[in-house]
Amino acid sequence: MVNRQIVSMSSTTSSSDQKKPTSTSPGAASVEFNRNSTSPVALSHIDTGNNAKINSATPTYQRSASSIYNLIHSTSKDYTHTNKPILPSLSSNFNNNNNNNNLNRSHSSILPYTNNNITHHTTFPIISNAQRSIPKLEETDSPPKENIIPSTARRNTQEQLAKQIAEKHVDKPIADYAKIVKDAELKVMNIDPNSNPKSTLQSAEQDREKQRQIYALIWLMKNCQSKHDSYVPRGRIFAQYAASCAQNSLKPLSQASLGKLIRTVFPDLTTRRLGMRGQSKYHYCGLRLMDDTSDNVGINPINDSKLNDKKINTKNFDDQTYEQEPVMKKIKLEDAMDDKLQKIQKTDDLTKELPFLENLFNEIFNNKQTLNDDYQLDLPRIDIEKLPSSIDKDIISSLESLYFIHCNTIFQNVKFFKFDYLSTNNLFLFHPNGLISPQMYNLFISEELYDWIHKCDLITHISIIKFLSNFIINFNRENELIISKLESFIHAYQDQILKSTIDLPVPILTSKLQISKNFTTIIKKLLKLLKFIVRFISSFESFKDGMKKDWEQIVNLDDILEMVTTEKNSEVLMKIKEFVKQNTLTLLNNDSFSLVDIIINTLNFISNSRNFMAQTMIDSYVRFTNTLIGDISLKNSENLLPWLFFNNVTVQLINYSFEITKFVNEIE
Repeated sequence: MVNRQIVSMSSTTSSSDQKKPTSTSPGAASVEFNRNSTSPVALSHIDTGNNAKINSATPTYQRSASSIYNLIHSTSKDYTHTNKPILPSLSSNFNNNNNNNNLNRSHSSILPYTNNNITHHTTFPIISNAQRSIPKLEETDSPPKENIIPSTARRNTQEQLAKQIAEKHVDKPIADYAKIVKDAELKVMNIDPNSNPKSTLQSAEQDREKQRQIYALIWLMKNCQSKHDSYVPRGRIFAQYAASCAQNSLKPLSQASLGKLIRTVFPDLTTRRLGMRGQSKYHYCGLRLMDDTSDNVGINPINDSKLNDKKINTKNFDDQTYEQEPVMKKIKLEDAMDDKLQKIQKTDDLTKELPFLENLFNEIFNNKQTLNDDYQLDLPRIDIEKLPSSIDKDIISSLESLYFIHCNTIFQNVKFFKFDYLSTNNLFLFHPNGLISPQMYNLFISEELYDWIHKCDLITHISIIKFLSNFIINFNRENELIISKLESFIHAYQDQILKSTIDLPVPILTSKLQISKNFTTIIKKLLKLLKFIVRFISSFESFKDGMKKDWEQIVNLDDILEMVTTEKNSEVLMKIKEFVKQNTLTLLNNDSFSLVDIIINTLNFISNSRNFMAQTMIDSYVRFTNTLIGDISLKNSENLLPWLFFNNVTVQLINYSFEITKFVNEIE
């Protein structure tokens, strides 16, 4: 190891302020720096002994500059315990100025300088070569140069490898490889980051992106063909690719990523902007879509009537910027909120006359379709008849596919409890710099699509409710863990929606917030129901005999019916009395306890009572059962707790079913 000496430098030196240093070393040479130069003009005295010190005459600012420079050239090695200086012989460098003017910074701690800064008037202390016995640095002493592959080259290599894999699958149905991509996506979804190392998740995510690339390459090879006299709009290729992804419930690559893969498969194609001024758009020249119905072969786009006759509203759907005025009416926030409040009031009036859904058990609580890995949301198509004829059909198709994927991704994230992904998925679509293009974004916020967006959002959240409702029927001790996770999710969900949609038009924003609010209310009722189920299951076996004794000796359903009956609700109360009797006997007389039977009986009872309004059924049932529990509490309070839990399970189940009924009927 060598000792790093401190070198003091200054940009200008006055003869009156600074004494010229003298050399105490044998063989010292005298060198003067040009005073008008910006290069260093003086160095402090250098002692090669073990007790080397900075000359006391050296100004403070010189020592400071030297310290800063010393830090710049310091290394991780410790040079403080050696007397070998790292400076090369100055005389040898001056003698070889014609051959090498600049000092190598890796072997020296002084700044490089040139011959132009050297004159013969100022003395300069030079340390002799004898005193500077510096070991010659071999090439092996320098840090080894790593063979770093540039990121661009590495990316191109990955694309070529993906292309080779795609070529092996190009003759097979693309749906077969879609299953491989889906499996890679499900693998990521099934990894719990809390119980698996980070590398496992990263490896799975990398494999998923690789499979998406291969799927895109296979699609390009199957659907595109190189043809020198053909051209195809760039957006049309992405529209059809996105439609294929939506059909297979796969998240597509971005348009930029797909464009790179297109050039990997077809390296000789060119991109040009074709069409009349104000109506032009980018085309791939030398490429043809095999199933494209439009005849784009051998036609000059400048004179193509099929392009020129389509009068695209460039004010709203320009290819370049987001600065256009959105295709929507100017609606004030106050007017939109008043409108919404009026609609809510009308909805509340209608719900009073709303019966429970038919076949609640199979449609909501035992919906096995939502449990399948390949389940897709049944979403409506965009009604093209409501849109101006000038809008590019490729833009409509791309937006439709991307929003389908967006909704399915939300469902999948909740299904696999990947709640952290929800904010990312929302932002990637709604933000102007997200996955969708400027033209698609302007179409998305147009007034004509408000109803379509509302229906898609409703269907998405209804499907989530159907999936989560399965936990009521299939409840077990392991499912208790989902309660805390759902509570955290629902607590932050409305804020996530607000943050991701804040820049959208007021009607869309209001619709999304209202749906999220109703959805949050329903999930809160679901969580409350699950908690009562947990409490009842944990206490029932200990109190079963006492409850059975209470039922036989205390309860008199005829007396309760007489106390609560009025002229308006007599018929429904008679039905409720018979149902409570049968349901309670099922609970108390079965040797093997099964709360599922109680839940199924309750759901079938309210679904089959559609001749009564749901609100009337709820009010009458609560009135009857509360009177029953009150009667038990007055005569014997020992078994009151399980009776309360049992009553709360059935009441919360009916209330939960009513909220779902209202939510589902919003579509109609």
